Amino acid sequence: MSEGPWILGLSCSHNASACLLHGDHIVAAIQDERLLRYKRQRTSARFIRYCVNYCLGAAAIQPRDLNLIVCSSILGSSDRDVDDIWLNDYIRAAYFKVPLLTITHHLAHAVSAFATSGFRDAATLVIDGSGTRFECLTDDEQAVVLNDDARAGDWEWLSYYESHDTVLRPVFKQVLHPHTFDQDGLEHFGSIGHMYAAVADLLFGDFLDAPGKVMGLAPYGTATFPVDQWLTVEDGGLVRFSPEGLREAKRRCRDERDLPARADVAASVQRATEYALINIVHKIRAMSASTNLCYAGGVALNSVANELLVRQSGFEQVYIFPAAEDSGVSVGAAYYGLWQLEHHNTRQRVRHDAMGRIYDGGRIDRAISSTPAVSVRRSSNIASDVARLLCHGEVVGWFDGRSELGPRALGQRTILYDPRRSDGKEILNRRVKHREMFRPFAPVILRDHAQDWFDVAPEEQDSPFMLRVWTFLGSKATLVPAVAHVDNTARVQTITRDVQPLLFDVLSAFFAETGVPLLLNTSYNVAGEPIVETPEDALFCLMSTGIDCCIFDDRIVRKQEGFKSLLDLRPRISAKAIMADLPVVAGCVMASADDAAVAPSPWQDALIPFEPSAMWHVRDAVRSRSGSGSRMAYGLVQTEWGDVAVLIPEQYFRLLTKIDGICDGHALLDTTCGWSEKWLLTALAGLYRASLIRFSCASLSATEGKSTD
Repeated sequence: MSEGPWILGLSCSHNASACLLHGDHIVAAIQDERLLRYKRQRTSARFIRYCVNYCLGAAAIQPRDLNLIVCSSILGSSDRDVDDIWLNDYIRAAYFKVPLLTITHHLAHAVSAFATSGFRDAATLVIDGSGTRFECLTDDEQAVVLNDDARAGDWEWLSYYESHDTVLRPVFKQVLHPHTFDQDGLEHFGSIGHMYAAVADLLFGDFLDAPGKVMGLAPYGTATFPVDQWLTVEDGGLVRFSPEGLREAKRRCRDERDLPARADVAASVQRATEYALINIVHKIRAMSASTNLCYAGGVALNSVANELLVRQSGFEQVYIFPAAEDSGVSVGAAYYGLWQLEHHNTRQRVRHDAMGRIYDGGRIDRAISSTPAVSVRRSSNIASDVARLLCHGEVVGWFDGRSELGPRALGQRTILYDPRRSDGKEILNRRVKHREMFRPFAPVILRDHAQDWFDVAPEEQDSPFMLRVWTFLGSKATLVPAVAHVDNTARVQTITRDVQPLLFDVLSAFFAETGVPLLLNTSYNVAGEPIVETPEDALFCLMSTGIDCCIFDDRIVRKQEGFKSLLDLRPRISAKAIMADLPVVAGCVMASADDAAVAPSPWQDALIPFEPSAMWHVRDAVRSRSGSGSRMAYGLVQTEWGDVAVLIPEQYFRLLTKIDGICDGHALLDTTCGWSEKWLLTALAGLYRASLIRFSCASLSATEGKSTD
């Protein structure tokens, strides 16, 4: 491990994360959502803990050993104490006398891309939904804001920096006014990220997670909306937005079943995004002396627009940080801190998004032995065996090395499948992913074969982070229909032996067997859930879905013969405590779970984790939404990252009261509660992921953990 200071970078947002540097070496970086098993985990500076514990644990150090902490926060809570890292009772920076710096959101994004690019100089672009508030920007950042009406309360959303060595100089920046909505509830967006997200919310009811669905749906439609219904780009580079596109989209999409109309809306907002991006980048190219471009921010996950940028930007080299969204901010914060201390950029390029901890063989074996109803076989040639399994049509979970920080599964926490299957997408969606059928699956390909399958120049055939979209050559798409999108394209990941040797060997064995040098590669999770992090997470995903087997190094783990679903297992309460916050109504304590007079929680279907010391803040937030008469229940659970409190919705609380550690899921289904099998399976899986329950075998206990060498 390198010598140098220990520096902790923090991102406090809807993708809370931490990154630990030792000198210029990334020891570990992780999102909170991977640990707490809750998508888009929001964490404030005062309560950020689990990702910090994970990173420090990877180095076997404590907060007192840190030389510097750098924090970037955009939560903007009205309760400023919630956003004050000095009040964090886990880090205790003041007590341990650890110096603390803060960094603006876009500057941290920019540093994350430039510091990991390997470039000596670059134009660095950040585009997202929103970042730091105007009044919290540095003086030199405020001075380059293009908007003539910028004011306190506005958010940055586009920033261009000239980057050299360890200095990033802001050149121009754009801000947006706070959210407003018209009489029809449509957002008056003021950034490219919010424009795209507003369409995602209109089409799919999800502002944060559905933009990827919009990108997947766009090729099914035609861009029938003029670009100026969405935005215009002035000569000076300022982007101005129009509400007309969203209004017209709402008018056309009144029928939720009209997929062609919705696809036209998606295609139109995609075209507007590409138009704005190319115009902005051309302006930057004309201003910059550098021939290199670095790019980050949530909009940088738009792979279709990225491909245009790579091919049409005018820059000789384009580098897009794999954790382009807010999880990557912690990496930028950490490198910023390093540069403040050492004033030196070692210019080491990140070639592989593998920033998580290593789980050794002992940990993997303990996870397997503690998982009910599985068997394990050791393989003497795992690459050949996996290739053979794939050729036989099996869905293979792949767990290898350090996990990815960013949102793309890149061969460490991945599901692999045979791309030649014409019914491949349908099988994966039915058995595992449960996604919309218009959403494509991506291929991973041996890098040296990329130009044989895709329309890409030899000097441009690197795509290690699955952030580019290429067009298939000729009729190649017909050979791999499971990964070919409707427009004959694919979002491609390329790999080489020196970076990912084991997966490279699997692809090589599959190529030798089939003549196809690529595989379907999708994230190891169910739609709506975070990507798995630990061996236990991977095994539970195996048990709760239609995945056929999971690979850990030379181990092939399967469900035991006769196992059908989680209902075959006995759930037991594993929480340290479950507490009910019962209201007093009309002078009486409403103690029964069946008291109809008590209002339901506003999060009726979500088990929401939070740091236990935030209990009163969470309770106040719930009551502000649902009234003082709301019943709330909380669980306190122990995880390897620290104790976690969990807000428990009404129906889940009722289920917990029926779990006795003796009855299996089938017996729970036979109670008088009226639960459907689908709901019960979903609820049991959710309770497990929240660490509120664990499972043991019922009828299969005699063979639990059996090895079949």
